[in-house]
Amino acid sequence: MTVFMRRAGWWLTGAVAGLLLTAAGPQQGDEQVPLEKLLEQTEFWDQSPEAFMSAARHFGFRWQAQQETARAAHANLEFAGLKVWEALARCESNRLSQITCSLYNRGDAGDLPAKSFDALLAKVQQALTQWSGVTNRPLPEVLGPARTKIQRAGWTKPPHRLELEWSVTRPHIENGRLVEFRAEFIRLRLLSAAAARPAARAPPPVVNLSAAHAKLIKDLRAHLRREANGDVYLADVPMVDQGPKGYCAAAVTERVMRYYGLEFDQHQVAQIAGTTAGGGTSGQSLREALKRIAVRNNLRVSTLQEMKIHDFQRLIVDYNHLCTLAKQPKLNVDQHMLDVNALYHLMDAELLRKARIKRTTDMNQFKTELIKQIEAGIPVIWDVILGKVEEPGLTLQAGGGHLRLLIGYNTKIGEVLYSDTWGRGHELKRLPLADAWTITTATQTLKPVSL
Repeated sequence: MTVFMRRAGWWLTGAVAGLLLTAAGPQQGDEQVPLEKLLEQTEFWDQSPEAFMSAARHFGFRWQAQQETARAAHANLEFAGLKVWEALARCESNRLSQITCSLYNRGDAGDLPAKSFDALLAKVQQALTQWSGVTNRPLPEVLGPARTKIQRAGWTKPPHRLELEWSVTRPHIENGRLVEFRAEFIRLRLLSAAAARPAARAPPPVVNLSAAHAKLIKDLRAHLRREANGDVYLADVPMVDQGPKGYCAAAVTERVMRYYGLEFDQHQVAQIAGTTAGGGTSGQSLREALKRIAVRNNLRVSTLQEMKIHDFQRLIVDYNHLCTLAKQPKLNVDQHMLDVNALYHLMDAELLRKARIKRTTDMNQFKTELIKQIEAGIPVIWDVILGKVEEPGLTLQAGGGHLRLLIGYNTKIGEVLYSDTWGRGHELKRLPLADAWTITTATQTLKPVSL
């Protein structure tokens, strides 16, 4: 899983963000878990989050960071006899608002050829028709991020409304190769039949741009929390659990978009970025995907820092110098074809750390940019290589390229605060500044164009 980037006659192979995770999920038995049984509760859509969870726990649902989204990923979870790879229950205004069931996605289920995808889609529609007792009705096709097409169909079984959404990628050129067909996702949204459907999007009102800009800054800074221990961080960054697939880049993007109040889904991000079914998004594909997503949502992508070929070459020189002093073997690598994962794997962790923090100007720039963005209410997308510094609780991915979010800092004790896309327990973590800089390969932001 590598990406090749041409830089002035040199080739660099960099770590793909999002290696396949190997940690086992919760213990699963052989008994099926029919999600439709959960819907039999009276006044289902009038439940508070607490009331919903009292019954939903038996179906494997667990809260994410805040009590706004609960996730279930039981191996035997199903709906109407259909396998459910993941179910997400969302709450709004202290009420359950929708449950989204992933009936197929590439990251969990792998690639499907066109005929197999069509057969699965037909099976899904037949099962939903049988469960609801009514024939489906076509719903208007909608455009996802970067104008990806999402097809839809609906059923009603009071008090529930079912909306099925699916998408495929048609023939196109991606990263220099022809993609003839790619199945993306099939997902089912369960909603209240009594809830009003969203109205057609109205033209944006004419606003005072300076006033709107000031309000945006105020709203973003409202997320800032300052603690007595020196922690300064962004609260309320939505948690997205990527599950046991290499979707960290897609999940990070979804988290940022939801932080800005935009409805987004990691599987749609994976569709644009060409994230592989086995797990992983190349750096170049992610950058292109972020640009396409940004332009459609009045956002912009800014690269704060990025290690390029000459930076890696300089790192090798610094590292080998320390090897000489420590009387350890030097790195002997082909600098015309650098494999970043292999390079970091070969390096002694302590010597790597010394080589990275030797150039204090670069590390201080990393710190300064982080503080600047956090103070503005902007989370920072953080590209790292895992496995080279000690991180308590790092069991879901032991090494290799990974994306996470920088969400705060503490200058009193010299730490950065960050968050991983692995669900509850990973919403606020910390590392010493020197350790954080040691594993950094890039930082960037996705933020409103006016900032």
